[in-house]
Amino acid sequence: MTDFEWILKPRSVDEFLSTSYNKRAVLLREPTRSFADLFGWEKLNAALNAAPAVHPTVRLTKHEKKVPVQDSIDIINQVRDGATLIFEHLDRYDAMVGRLADSVSADTCEDTRVNLYLSCPQHFGFLRHYDTQDVFVLQIEGVKRWRVWEPTVEAPLFFQKTHGLEPPSEDSKYLDVEVRPGDVLYIPRGHWHDALAQTEPTIHLTLSVFVRTGIDFFAWLINELREHPEFRRSLPFVPAVSGNRGAWATALADEAGRLGEVLAEHANDSRTALAFDQHRVATQRDRGPFRFPHHFGLGADEILAATCERSKRPCLITPSETEGGGVDLTVRGLVLHFPSGAEAFLSLVFSSSRFVGAALAASVECPEPLARSVLRTLVIEGLITVVGSDRM
Repeated sequence: MTDFEWILKPRSVDEFLSTSYNKRAVLLREPTRSFADLFGWEKLNAALNAAPAVHPTVRLTKHEKKVPVQDSIDIINQVRDGATLIFEHLDRYDAMVGRLADSVSADTCEDTRVNLYLSCPQHFGFLRHYDTQDVFVLQIEGVKRWRVWEPTVEAPLFFQKTHGLEPPSEDSKYLDVEVRPGDVLYIPRGHWHDALAQTEPTIHLTLSVFVRTGIDFFAWLINELREHPEFRRSLPFVPAVSGNRGAWATALADEAGRLGEVLAEHANDSRTALAFDQHRVATQRDRGPFRFPHHFGLGADEILAATCERSKRPCLITPSETEGGGVDLTVRGLVLHFPSGAEAFLSLVFSSSRFVGAALAASVECPEPLARSVLRTLVIEGLITVVGSDRM
């Protein structure tokens, strides 16, 4: 079972996609699920104490107004007085939360982020609002009441000319639930909601999934079309002194129609879909990029005998279009080129979570010199982590 499947329990992925995704908020209650090993009060204290107060990603809010604080005493007093503490990008500061976010990114091939919310009973941090990304609320501590209303703007974007500033009427509320530890609440983007801690302080993690939109696709495609001269050519040039200002609009409409046809050809090309897939994998960020001293590599003799781990992350292994062939590995921020004989070995590495290189190489009959070269590159780039070697 993947982490994404675990979060969606008791529903299957197919059931969730067909009944809830982009449609309705839903409470996902699975009695056997617990977040006790993922996060809790002790881990929150550790994260807060890991940097001088005020932590650079921590902010406080009360009734949607920012609460200014100077130091840790301020934070404690304001939270006790009803302010909500928001710890943004917790996935960068807690290893287990980061691994969960990485795993969901690998399962969905979309960017993720995790924010933490600490709330006191009967105080709103935010009034009724909506988000511009899909969110999964993971309840860690305490009980929180959530209410969800119908959207007033379909599929809103963060950067958009108009937003639904007026909240919906009360009779459009369709969900009113108490979310308890171990529960997950899914809220589609654009659906208005509010939340209120009930009788005790609460912690929940908001796992945001930033699914790409048509705007993202065409913004990328337009940038790619800079390589095609038909899109670089000047638009019709009709000087105003010609006395026929309307001629420019007519000429532009004709040219736009022609370019639209060419654009449609590119958008419908299967190679474009594959290129966009490569782009979205390559642009995902690495939450934990530092893996010294192994960024300097391991010796040729020890690399195959080392025990290595691989964090879950989206990747693509595809035939290279470069002269001479080979195989390309696309993974967060990188496109790495390897000889064609490395494909089976790479596939095995990126389907394993913990392994010894020599054993994988032997199982797919990959020559040792090639396996050493591949592993050395992956270690230097931080794509695999050495957890056992003579240098540790």
